[in-house]
Amino acid sequence: MTEIMKSIFKLLLLAIIVIIAFVLIQELPIRIGRFFHFNQGDLTIDSTFLSRNIPPDYLKILSLRKDCCNDSVHDELYFKQTTGFKLRNPISYFSYQKLYHLQILKIGSSYNLPLNENLIEKSLDFEEPHNAYYTTDKEDSINYWYKASVLKPEKKIHLNISGQDITTIIKNDTVACFYSQARKFEIRYNDDEKPDIYAFTTENMFNRNYKAIEILFFKHSNNLYLLIMSNSKYYKEGTLLNLLEHSHLISNY
Repeated sequence: MTEIMKSIFKLLLLAIIVIIAFVLIQELPIRIGRFFHFNQGDLTIDSTFLSRNIPPDYLKILSLRKDCCNDSVHDELYFKQTTGFKLRNPISYFSYQKLYHLQILKIGSSYNLPLNENLIEKSLDFEEPHNAYYTTDKEDSINYWYKASVLKPEKKIHLNISGQDITTIIKNDTVACFYSQARKFEIRYNDDEKPDIYAFTTENMFNRNYKAIEILFFKHSNNLYLLIMSNSKYYKEGTLLNLLEHSHLISNY
């Protein structure tokens, strides 16, 4: 009987080890940083690196000092890290009030068209992109895919949000901000192209996992910036816009 019990114990221990190893393998790419999602077709490859520096133009938009945001206990806006790319512009990540996840990135240069005429928002269902490389990331229970190429808006910008309670908070020639309880969204610059950014929440059979999210486009000095704020549990509509209104750049509009 003792030998039988030992064998059963060994089998149970082995099963636990296998389960733990499987979970770690699934989570490993997210825990160590950014990685690639690939569907056969497009052979463009990007590479990424992590940095503790915030690009100067991002600091200016957020009205931050160079040495800011390093105190996770006392700073309302806490800097987590910047992801740099070989092909794309960097993405800087912050937490705000210990409740919200914020990211900022420049998606276009030499862009001076009015957003209220060239940003087209939709609320349609859509499938994940195929036949392309994407660098991927997971923040605040939202999976982000960034196209591994030098895509930038030339004229039209298509924002498609699949979700509930989609609200246009502001939309003028310089600033456009949207709020939604979203399942997924995509940003593309041509209906015939793959999306530049694709984001989705994890679904299961019991919960479609709508996440509160605020998406803001801001045009400044002929550059176009994208800011995304989200919170898995609680979100007060307009939080991102209110944060940026402290900046003299945004408040002018």
